[in-house]
Amino acid sequence: MRMAKRWTVGLCACALLCAGGAVARAGDAPPVPVAPAANPTPTGEEPELTGEAKDKYAKELKAHLEALRTEKNLEIVRGTIQRIGSSGTRAGRDALMVFATGNKNQEFVSESFKALAKIKDKKSIEFLCGKSALRSGDFLVQQAAADALGEARSPLAVGPLLDVLTAPTTKIEITGSVSKAVARSAPKDERVVETLFKLADGVKDTIRANAMEALGYLGTDKAMDKLKDALVNDKNTRVRGAAATGMMNSKRKDMIPALEGALKLDKAMTVRDAIQRALTELSK
Repeated sequence: MRMAKRWTVGLCACALLCAGGAVARAGDAPPVPVAPAANPTPTGEEPELTGEAKDKYAKELKAHLEALRTEKNLEIVRGTIQRIGSSGTRAGRDALMVFATGNKNQEFVSESFKALAKIKDKKSIEFLCGKSALRSGDFLVQQAAADALGEARSPLAVGPLLDVLTAPTTKIEITGSVSKAVARSAPKDERVVETLFKLADGVKDTIRANAMEALGYLGTDKAMDKLKDALVNDKNTRVRGAAATGMMNSKRKDMIPALEGALKLDKAMTVRDAIQRALTELSK
């Protein structure tokens, strides 16, 4: 593969990708896209690679992409992704970004996002919050990115997560993952608290249920009071079950009496199952 003479700061391919550039699917093995030369590196950004460091980066990036693109077996690819992610190198991280972008295999995308969430550096979080992930037009890709960000629990993701969560165009299918991700990322952020409580009072049952599960991660007395009220008084069985799950998410053992009380009163099997799961987890 012939490489361009100059590489952009830190992320040779992903600068173009985040700007809307396309990368071919895995298996097509196109040349690695290279962004044009950048202006001097801003403070806090990764330094520009030069000389032997640049050559080593290019060679490693190419090797990682070839390893990812030539194999189709999920288990083998999963192992390769985990190996590359755990390497902790700049080239490994960037290879995962290139591999995930535009990839039509949802499982490959999800595994790549998980690996990037474990790396958890600024570039990884920015990518997971970008157009190839959380802001993708594909809600399955968005959901995978939100789930990964929930594991990363990075404050850098709070703004983008809230933007997606509150956008009128966001599909209801991903609001649960986004709600939980933002609650896990910044449970004490007033923007997060306000948004989740507002959603918990929403008209749509699905939105309320998603908010109930997320409220548990806040862990506050106010959040627990909201969950206890919903567990007993909400007319929708899904919301009541989600309130029990929220209590489980809180890890607060003082929620056990409220759960036990609701178990004696609620006749809906789905709610009872959620309560039993919560009681099991909180009793450990």
